[in-house]
Amino acid sequence: MRFWLAVVCATFVLAGNPARAAVLSEPQTQVLRAAGLVSVLPQRVPEGFTVTSVLAIARQPGPAGGIGTLVVYENYKTGQVFGIESTHGGIGGFNIPPVTTVRIPALGDVTCAIYQFRKPDLVMTDWVGKGPFFRVVGAGYLRERYPESTSIAKDLSLKELGIVVSSLAPFTLRNVPGN
Repeated sequence: MRFWLAVVCATFVLAGNPARAAVLSEPQTQVLRAAGLVSVLPQRVPEGFTVTSVLAIARQPGPAGGIGTLVVYENYKTGQVFGIESTHGGIGGFNIPPVTTVRIPALGDVTCAIYQFRKPDLVMTDWVGKGPFFRVVGAGYLRERYPESTSIAKDLSLKELGIVVSSLAPFTLRNVPGN
């Protein structure tokens, strides 16, 4: 059984420069802080994306269990969506070769594998971190696991996903408007 604390805030458009840092509203920031996890957010998102929801999740112990968060980014014009999921622990990896790997400079000497599964619209990265763990997930995963989080159906291109993943950085006050 999952328990949800969700805040869906007024849309905050990340328009203009596609290299702009991810920005959260104050209520969205409060949800991330309340979860008590060290979160990561992309510092570069493609133009037109909006942070549409931030979820704090309490799961039963086990694989990907404990406290987790999900930050959903959507672009209504292009029909694309991706999310940043984090959890305290109990995670595993995939037994298939990745499509590509990407370095994440802000996290030190970290490389992240990107996977594209045969199932349509199922793109995600491997878990990264030493606890908490995090990954980037695409449209198919969001629709399956968190159906209330999005109705948008398209993933980022692998190139766009690589840019987002390589720009992940620890969540700090500089991500909050006005700071």
